[in-house]
Amino acid sequence: PAKVVFVGEAPGRKEEIQGKPFVGMTGQFLRGLCREVDLNFTEAALQNSALCRSEIDRENDEASVCCAPRLLRELAEFDPKIPIVTFGKSSTLSVLGVRSIMHSRGFVWTARELDPGPAWSKARKAKLRGAPKWKELWLKAQIVEGRSKLAGRTVLPTVHPAFVLRSDTWLPILKIDLDRISRWVRGALTKEVLLENGPYVVVSKRDEIRRELRKLSPVISVDVETGASTPGGKNGADPLRNRLL
Repeated sequence: PAKVVFVGEAPGRKEEIQGKPFVGMTGQFLRGLCREVDLNFTEAALQNSALCRSEIDRENDEASVCCAPRLLRELAEFDPKIPIVTFGKSSTLSVLGVRSIMHSRGFVWTARELDPGPAWSKARKAKLRGAPKWKELWLKAQIVEGRSKLAGRTVLPTVHPAFVLRSDTWLPILKIDLDRISRWVRGALTKEVLLENGPYVVVSKRDEIRRELRKLSPVISVDVETGASTPGGKNGADPLRNRLL
């Protein structure tokens, strides 16, 4: 029986030929990473947010939206205790409705409660009026209903392995996320553990930061946001060139 569900984006060439997710180069890469973090790939149920393939990212994203009701129905059939791992922005958008993978990865999500009633009401009224976009509203209602059936499920988003193959700068991030997923699947990491990490404080002045840092262990993790990711990367400091102390 599956212990985790992996949701990819669109099939590659080999996946399209064989009709199975993660059988090509990306799948082999992911299998190797899973071995490194003691995550048994054979215990993962494999899904894709879209079933058709395109060479254009925009078309793959559109396919994921159209395929979302099907994906959500399939995910709802799994044991609610099994965590869902979404690889990439399209699968994360389909499952959680969150558009940015960079803002959603690294967190343990609980799929929220949703009431599909208002969405269906809006879609039915639009259809009766013959509104030009009633089909889009109908699709949105199907997606909301599908997400409502995943309420309470644990979802762990991360970057797509195919993206990492093109830009290996993100390899450490994917490894960190997979290690977290592995610990969750093995029961070494739970919601209770996360909730019991204790209180936190927000400090901004130099002396306050130094005082709080002295309380921590010799090894700490720091996330520094410089603004370099803004369009063009011109509005913030370049973390690769600045010496961060």
